[in-house]
Amino acid sequence: MNPEQGLSLATQPRKGSLLRDAWGTAVKEAAKILVWALLLGELLSFGLFVAADGRGDPLDYVKGGGVYFATFHRVAIVADLSGLGGEALRMAGAPSGLNLKYELSFGLLLGTVFVLWLAYRAGRKVAERVGGGSLAAVVHAAKVSLPYAVASFLLMLPVRFDVGADLGPAVTGEATFSVSRFGSFVLPLLVAGIPAAFGGLLTKRGEVQQHPLGRRALASAAGGLWMLVLGAAFSLFGLVVAGWVQPGEPVAYLAPTTPGYLREVFAEGPVEGFQAIVNHVFVLPNESVLVLVPAMGGCDKVDVAGFISFKILCYGNFPYEDALESLASQTAVGPPGNPFEGNTAPAGYFLFLLAPALAALLGGRLAARRGEAGSPAEAVALGAGGGVVFALLTGVAAAMSGLSVGVAAEIGFALDLSASFGTPAATAGVLALAWGVIGGGIGGVLAGARAAPVSQVPPVPGPPAPSGPPPQLPPPPGA
Repeated sequence: MNPEQGLSLATQPRKGSLLRDAWGTAVKEAAKILVWALLLGELLSFGLFVAADGRGDPLDYVKGGGVYFATFHRVAIVADLSGLGGEALRMAGAPSGLNLKYELSFGLLLGTVFVLWLAYRAGRKVAERVGGGSLAAVVHAAKVSLPYAVASFLLMLPVRFDVGADLGPAVTGEATFSVSRFGSFVLPLLVAGIPAAFGGLLTKRGEVQQHPLGRRALASAAGGLWMLVLGAAFSLFGLVVAGWVQPGEPVAYLAPTTPGYLREVFAEGPVEGFQAIVNHVFVLPNESVLVLVPAMGGCDKVDVAGFISFKILCYGNFPYEDALESLASQTAVGPPGNPFEGNTAPAGYFLFLLAPALAALLGGRLAARRGEAGSPAEAVALGAGGGVVFALLTGVAAAMSGLSVGVAAEIGFALDLSASFGTPAATAGVLALAWGVIGGGIGGVLAGARAAPVSQVPPVPGPPAPSGPPPQLPPPPGA
């Protein structure tokens, strides 16, 4: 074997290297994500410690940072209440020794976005350091998610609180709060793996864009992502404006900007007020999605056990202040009805239709330009493709934004109930598909198609030009 053959064999990838390589780099990048996400959770929990004037066990606040970390990934918080008894339960006819189990699922979406961004950057770094083609970049980048999920699972194991549910003669028993063991592995795996893989793919953008289908897919993905970002931003902006225009309505307390809101949160003191605002900021993306879907014509709903459901926020069912007071009074005297039924939103709130409309137009325009559409039909296709991506992302965002509670009881027989607040992911996805495909297609048309290069007309072939000096004419006669 000559040296050149040996060199060529050395540069060829080893068999199975796609699965074996890059784990060291992936572990290092996963550790960085974990440190930053945990640090953010601990800072938020430390804010609670400061607001409580240092009361309570500091170790519990350290565990509280783990609870915040869990909410960044929408890992369910589990409450086990065992041996419940007391006068209140006996009066209600419940047997002694009642056992209840609650699972509360809620995500602080701003923390989720932070983790997604960290994972995207980590995936890019792994792919850049390892090299290879587009498939290798995706596989190696996605490896970040496995060590991250394992570490998340191990770190959330000690997150456990044991308290006595002793309220005197009313209720007695024991309560244990922890996080879902299954969710603490699977959800971090998904939250880190998907953006990391996408980040790795984008390191090979040039290679992917060489294929027309790859170029169009990346352009539509960018357009759909911007549709969601702009739609949520426009919805939040509308929420802030509505709060300032109607300071006496509930909308004034949905964004931490109005004077009434600030007076309320700072009534207990500056530290408590600041801590409340910080926590509210972390749910602003949730609020944005829960406003964007009704802006598209959907409804935020409360659903109990799958057979009791009523609308909370839509154009046709709007929560006026008197409606909320009616709900509170009905709750005090008996099972509440739906006081929102039949209340139509004020005319000004129909301006929220502009949020999905503008987002779809701008996202479709961006998709057509990035995809370098060569014809009006291709521009429409790219914009509409962005609408399909918008629908998928909106469905996921709606699922992450809502609140769900599951209750399991043992009262001589098994009883399982569930309740949720938000917009069904399927409904949000269908609405976003309609807005995104139509608006994105129009936005693609508005972007225009790139002019095709003008071909040069080839010269008409003719007789070859004569070479040498021009022929001399004979002199005239008599010269």
